Amino acid sequence: MAESTLVQAQPTLARWTPETLLVAAFWLYLTLPSMVGCLAYGSRVDPSLSGSHLPVSGPLVAIFEWLTLGLLLAACLLAILRPAGTRQRVNPGAWVAVGTPVFAVVVATIQGRGAPLSQAVILVLAVACVFLNPTRQLLRAVGVSVVTTAAVSLLMGFQGSGMVSGWNSETKPILFGNVLAGPFPFGNSLGMALALGVPLVLVLRRRWLRWTGLAAVALAITWSASRTAMIAAAAGLLAYALARRVPMSWKTMTFWCGAVFAAAATVPFLGWSPETFSNRGSIWRRSVQALQDFWFLGMPAGASPVPGEVGHGQWSLVPHSTFLAAVADGGIVQALLVVVLFLCSVAAFTRTDYPAVGFAVGMAMAVNSTTENILPFPPAMKTGTVVLLLLIMAASWHPHPHRQPEDAT
Repeated sequence: MAESTLVQAQPTLARWTPETLLVAAFWLYLTLPSMVGCLAYGSRVDPSLSGSHLPVSGPLVAIFEWLTLGLLLAACLLAILRPAGTRQRVNPGAWVAVGTPVFAVVVATIQGRGAPLSQAVILVLAVACVFLNPTRQLLRAVGVSVVTTAAVSLLMGFQGSGMVSGWNSETKPILFGNVLAGPFPFGNSLGMALALGVPLVLVLRRRWLRWTGLAAVALAITWSASRTAMIAAAAGLLAYALARRVPMSWKTMTFWCGAVFAAAATVPFLGWSPETFSNRGSIWRRSVQALQDFWFLGMPAGASPVPGEVGHGQWSLVPHSTFLAAVADGGIVQALLVVVLFLCSVAAFTRTDYPAVGFAVGMAMAVNSTTENILPFPPAMKTGTVVLLLLIMAASWHPHPHRQPEDAT
């Protein structure tokens, strides 16, 4: 068998590598402080945020926030400072990908927005991802983190600490009469994180883990009541099955992902009625109007991309569109950088030994971007950091001229 671009050197075959350590540390940073807050102090519903579920703050939560942040930064430094002989040559396209968060942080600083610590964490993570080796274990580590997130969220839901309610508690739930958020503030956040990771569950080695993992992820997404996440997960699975059965070049897969991403960017401009997609029609109208004077460098500090009430007492702090959120954060330049990052990542991912996984992840991201902001801008949106890291890791992978068939072994 020809050498795989995802398994290049013996050091990458160890169980704990800088890649797996970074994934584990990032998962702890993303979920553990919130889990501790929910379990130790309970959770409360904030009506001003449309039923978001916020752990009661306490000293234990603060301790775990700093501990997980320190562990994450240490894992990043380990990836960046590893000996040159144990890492692959850095793909120039990866540095282009890093330009997106760099630009976002620079603009946020100029505009007086965002927390400096969160911005610094995003930049360190982005640079660390460039130095990761594209191994099969890296994909599987992310897949395991997706399954673990689903399992932990389900346990929190059954225990009663991971559920939310709010303005639409009568119409939003699909299962058990409530909405599952797990360690995240919103059910939509949990659904989005899981939906984008569904294709990566398919590369897990053990058959029983793949099927039980998919079942747990499917249950958690449904319980989160995120309709967009359900559609995105289905789109990712369909794209995966299609790519496995129909021969497609990387250019074809990149084209279709780009076409869906472009279509998603135009949706907010189509003049929907205010009640469409759970009041997103009203959110989009207000966002487009509010952004008319800020197309170049985004909105200044204190300005809202969704001014005023959008219906049924609901308020929104984000435009519920990746394209509009990028414009609000850094203007049209930031939006174009997001498009370039997405296309470069899909193109690189679909030229490795796992083209179907790359196609599936790209399609799930494109669908999810229609009604949600899938990127971590403003930096406080930890869930979106998952997407940013996936994109930069994908852009870091070198094309492989002798692609082997995808398998789960």
